[in-house]
Amino acid sequence: MAQKLDAFINFFSKFFPYPEFDEDVTLSYWKNRLLYVLILSIVLFGFIAYVPSMILSVDEGLWSVAIIDSLAYGFCIWIALSQRVGAKAKALSILSVIYFLGASLILILGPIGAGFMWLFVFPILTSFFFEKRGALIASGINGATLMVLFALFFIDLPPVFLLKSYSVGAYIVNAANFMALTLFISVSLSVMVSSINSALRKELEITQQLQEKQQVLEQEKARAEESDRLKSAFLSNMSHEIRTPMNAIIGFSNLLKDSELPPVKVEKYVDIVQNSGRQLLRIIDDIIDISKIESNQLHVALKPIDVVEVIREIEDIATSRLKDLNKDVEFKLNIPKGQSSYVVNTDDVRFKQIVINLVSNAIKFTREGSIELGFIPYSKAGQLFLKFYVKDTGKGIRPEAFDLIFKRFAQENVTDYKEGTGLGLSITQGLVALLGGEIWLESEIGKGTTFFFTIPYVSAILISKEEPAKNLFAQYDFSGKILYVAEDDLPSYLFIEEVLRKSNIIIKHVTNGASLLKLMNDRKPDIILLDINMPIMNGLKAIEQIRKLDKRIPIIAQTAYALHDERARCLQAGFDDYLAKPFSAIELLKTLNKYLSGL
Repeated sequence: MAQKLDAFINFFSKFFPYPEFDEDVTLSYWKNRLLYVLILSIVLFGFIAYVPSMILSVDEGLWSVAIIDSLAYGFCIWIALSQRVGAKAKALSILSVIYFLGASLILILGPIGAGFMWLFVFPILTSFFFEKRGALIASGINGATLMVLFALFFIDLPPVFLLKSYSVGAYIVNAANFMALTLFISVSLSVMVSSINSALRKELEITQQLQEKQQVLEQEKARAEESDRLKSAFLSNMSHEIRTPMNAIIGFSNLLKDSELPPVKVEKYVDIVQNSGRQLLRIIDDIIDISKIESNQLHVALKPIDVVEVIREIEDIATSRLKDLNKDVEFKLNIPKGQSSYVVNTDDVRFKQIVINLVSNAIKFTREGSIELGFIPYSKAGQLFLKFYVKDTGKGIRPEAFDLIFKRFAQENVTDYKEGTGLGLSITQGLVALLGGEIWLESEIGKGTTFFFTIPYVSAILISKEEPAKNLFAQYDFSGKILYVAEDDLPSYLFIEEVLRKSNIIIKHVTNGASLLKLMNDRKPDIILLDINMPIMNGLKAIEQIRKLDKRIPIIAQTAYALHDERARCLQAGFDDYLAKPFSAIELLKTLNKYLSGL
């Protein structure tokens, strides 16, 4: 039925403009169609009633009826054809014509006319278009009209055509029944329409809520799928990144077992093993850094640094790296003229990490041409910054990938060369934000890419560095001191033993906390190195027992747990200091010296 009605309306809308109610989002569809069918019915089928009415009016000499019918019919045709009149105005106009016809015909023709029929239709249609309020207003207008007409029975005026052919009693009965019937039907219809409208509105709200939830679910699903895809790609790439240096470490370690190797090769193989180990450590550091950034556990330690000195160090690293890769790429350094140093208050480790990440990326994707590292003073919103840039002549990055490359586990789709965990730029973006700056890039396919980042230019006074001793091991002498080392990992213990071999310290080694407690029953040491993760009794449980026996003995935590809160957790548990694996020989010596030098 609805399809047939739509076909009917589509056909006639070519000739008569289709009105639309904009106020109501629920019943507007049916209101629009009812109004359109009503207008078409009056125009098309009203002609059938208009012609006989005109013939009869002329024949009977009822010229007033002929004029009223002509005005009403002509007005309806104008309303139907007008494109400037809106739906609401058209509905009010048609309802006014219906009321005008009803009141006029009752006044002129009395009981022989169709006046009551037109007045009956008036509140019924009004109740549909304008609901309860419309029904009550239309019924009120009808009541007032009938009362005015009733007053004419008691006014001494010439007869008003055929109105007074009603008797007073007959008019009262007809008017009362008419009002009761129209009120009952129009109010009932308006209540039904309002209820339907309310139900449709609730249904629409529920539908909208479901659609919104569906959109959210689809977005969450897309994010989850993208996350799974990126993680799968990350794990696959991570496997490659870990296995590559492990292959070198295991392979060259086996070669070092050959006692007949010449010293030159031994030194070369040791360098390869160390470099591969550092590469593995960088991978682990990347994973830890991104975890810290996401959990807001990464903190910066601000101190004065000379950024010129730092980027000159990075220049040496980059030049050496390009030489090792046999790349025909020139490395340029662009430092502002007129000032020999730029000392700022920032985190030197994180700043250096940012620049090295960007330079390493440039080296990775630049086969020929040049890489330029530089900076300029920069002002934004009244605040001073240093704007750094790393510019390369590499393959370039597609504009649609600008945001992608800063996401976790993501790398731009490359087929010729792929290296790294996919976390570098995400970490870099997080570090720049922590330092109070921002990062962005400009790139053109085939011509190269330039990464920019800023840090606040907070000037500071640089503290002079102490000159390192030529022989780090010779200056530490712990003769007569006793060290207990609780460490279940044998290579880690052997490293400690070798570092301390020339310090003359006495070392006792155990592999768990329970053995350490037994050892302490025999003799208390001067200092303890205590691993956290051990079998039988871990370091946290061991120190709890030790502190019951002795609260003064220095105990240093040595652990591979390196997250930000691990140090605080160890110090809170009773440790005096903390060494995160892997630690260097000098870190170990300085830490022990801090507690043994005064004994």
